Amino acid sequence: MRNAGKFSDTHEGGGTTQSCTGCNEEQSIATEIAMNHEAQPDTHPRAPRLSRLRGGGRDSPRTSTTRAGEAEVSGVRQVIEAVGRCISFDAVDLPTEFFPAHLPVAIVEAVFRFQPGPEEQSSQVAMRYCRHFGLAYRRRNKFKLPSVNEQETVSDLIGRYDERGVEGMANEVFETRYGVSETAMCGAESVVRIAKALRHIGVDVLQDVQDRPAHELGEAVRSVPGTDASIARLLLTYVGDDDFVVADDHVRQFAAEATGHRTVSASWAARLVRQAAHELILSPRYLDYRIYRYRVER
Repeated sequence: MRNAGKFSDTHEGGGTTQSCTGCNEEQSIATEIAMNHEAQPDTHPRAPRLSRLRGGGRDSPRTSTTRAGEAEVSGVRQVIEAVGRCISFDAVDLPTEFFPAHLPVAIVEAVFRFQPGPEEQSSQVAMRYCRHFGLAYRRRNKFKLPSVNEQETVSDLIGRYDERGVEGMANEVFETRYGVSETAMCGAESVVRIAKALRHIGVDVLQDVQDRPAHELGEAVRSVPGTDASIARLLLTYVGDDDFVVADDHVRQFAAEATGHRTVSASWAARLVRQAAHELILSPRYLDYRIYRYRVER
């Protein structure tokens, strides 16, 4: 089962393929594979050579589709093998913070995750926010978003800052162990700035992320001064559905190394990771997150 709020995948590159009834998606994939293969020497002699696809060549649409399918199966197998070599799964469930009942809670969680102190501090700060305003921290059903009228909105969060100011939020609501130090103030300031950036593009509740490209939301978060890609990525992961894959540079590089390529597109990496997760009986969002953590921690 899946959540309602699903991002659309980021597509890069892309070419023009011949029309073929019932196989447009496969043709697009075949074109993308061809672009990846033409960009580098063939490091897998047994892999199908698809360089002719981009120019039309002599291959029929059906042949191109077959080769695209073979390349995908091979790529998924290679990603699964790389996951087995590199990542140990002591647990296969996502932590509680990946199922927020409100978008503002996810923002607080993502920002304070990267403040000094133990990792669990971010959840503690988010729970203090919820207790202060009488909000649920985690949604009742992991796989179903709360109704809009049950949620704390981004506008509500901004209104609380208007009433109390940044210092009041840091000291009275978040109650960080650092009091109103520069670090705590910086985190509290980042929360409201991210909230305003999201409201500016029309995002107010969890449902508003549906059908929004991940890159659009990521760009809005990264536009906030002092907010890096790590915070943007974590927020996207928190509010994505179970099938969501960020496929950022870390995940793309993992997929590229697993398949013997110098680089792969975000859409192709997301497809491979998603299919690999299904084969491993894991949440794609969970596998994407674990690959990301492996890459940044090694």
